[in-house]
Amino acid sequence: MMDASTHGDTPLAPPRRRPGPFGPAVDLLPRQQVIEKVRHDESVASALERMADNDYSQLPVERDGEVVGLFSWRSFGGVVGRPPISTNGPVVIPDIQVGECIVNARFIGPDAFIDTEIDWTDQDCVLVGSSTELLGLLAIYDVVGRLQDFGEAFFLIHESEHLLRDMLMEAVGETRLAEMLATMSLPEGFPQPKGLTDLTFSMYGDLACSKSRWTEFEAMFFGDRAAMKESITTVATIRNVVFHFKRPVTVDDVDALRRFRDRLLQQRERFHNAGARLAAEPE
Repeated sequence: MMDASTHGDTPLAPPRRRPGPFGPAVDLLPRQQVIEKVRHDESVASALERMADNDYSQLPVERDGEVVGLFSWRSFGGVVGRPPISTNGPVVIPDIQVGECIVNARFIGPDAFIDTEIDWTDQDCVLVGSSTELLGLLAIYDVVGRLQDFGEAFFLIHESEHLLRDMLMEAVGETRLAEMLATMSLPEGFPQPKGLTDLTFSMYGDLACSKSRWTEFEAMFFGDRAAMKESITTVATIRNVVFHFKRPVTVDDVDALRRFRDRLLQQRERFHNAGARLAAEPE
């Protein structure tokens, strides 16, 4: 019987990436993370001080150039319990070595997908790499942050797309918009759109920011025509990343989406305020 992981005599290598909001573990490591290790024979007092100074919750423990476990506040407390406290002096920490207070470390490869290969119900930190080549630490809050970024980006894109459609309609009216859609120049093979939902996101920029049509949309999208087109193109690129999981969503992506949404809200408010003032003026 042929094994599922082979095709004839040629093994099928697992794909490096697959669709999903997380991606490989190496892509989730915090940017510019500094890996600080502690020796197994270092005193727990020294290790705890280093964790407190750097706001770490755990440190990889190294012995003879190899990571042998994790030292954390929890592993320390699990071994020694609550240290005695003197009312006349500082906290007394037992004079023991880090190696006596470690727990096993869970290693995963840089290409591992954390949403299928790790049970986070009983794991709050994993080490990416191997015991001799550590690439970084990945904590549960890194995973939560990744999912939060993805969710916020998805929401901002959804809100911006609906807002942009409404603004295009409000700027020229339903009849004129239908005329524009019927005469748009489109890529070969792309069907002539009957409504805005038939357009891709980048085509909203083609519709509103062309030289021949900009004068009709300028009152809505005040400002520079080229800058507006560039903003729509940028958001279209991020939208493609988010919807097709081409790479991790970054803080810069979310910031760009938020600024675009806020700009649309300001433009729409200004347009309607100008219309209200015009309507209130005496004839």
